[in-house]
Amino acid sequence: MSEQKKLEHVAFKEKGCSAIILALYSGLRIGEISGLKWSDVDFENNTICVSRTIFRVNSQTNEGNKTEVLIGNPKTDQSYRVVPLAENLKQYLLTKKAISCSNHVISCKNKMTEPRVIRYRFKKVVEEAGIRNIHFHSLRHTFATRCLENRVDISSLSKLLGHNSAKMTLDTYADSLFESRRKAMYKIDQLMTEPSSYDYE
Repeated sequence: MSEQKKLEHVAFKEKGCSAIILALYSGLRIGEISGLKWSDVDFENNTICVSRTIFRVNSQTNEGNKTEVLIGNPKTDQSYRVVPLAENLKQYLLTKKAISCSNHVISCKNKMTEPRVIRYRFKKVVEEAGIRNIHFHSLRHTFATRCLENRVDISSLSKLLGHNSAKMTLDTYADSLFESRRKAMYKIDQLMTEPSSYDYE
């Protein structure tokens, strides 16, 4: 949590919409964030529609190891989803939309920002925040962990993340779930009457 706050402190300084803030409070994948347009954000009904993803692949031409950016469909059928837009993130996005000259939520020179650029920007923010080196995908894991810490049920979390099944969510976040179970057992344990008050003989 302390690292998250340091990261947010720097990310909030960004003039345009920060991919970091969006990832931490929506759980979207980097390609989904890259492809997100303002038209996908329904401020009236408070939803974010995930309907495309951006990814880089090896070029089909025979010009060495060149790559190209493609706009494609989300990862799986479950990845097509509608994510509820909470109030704080809504206000943040509205503020950024008011000054945006791009159709895309995360922009670079008023155009789409591909994942490679988002990762580059992220690395700079991490360095400025003075936290350990992490991958952008860690923000999605952080979102999921915060949900679990706040008792979001597995089925709801699975749908928010666009996972194929609740089992996949359970397998992916087994460590976080175990820590939650540990805390639950600690609370239950506090209900035990002082052992010394019993006569075991």
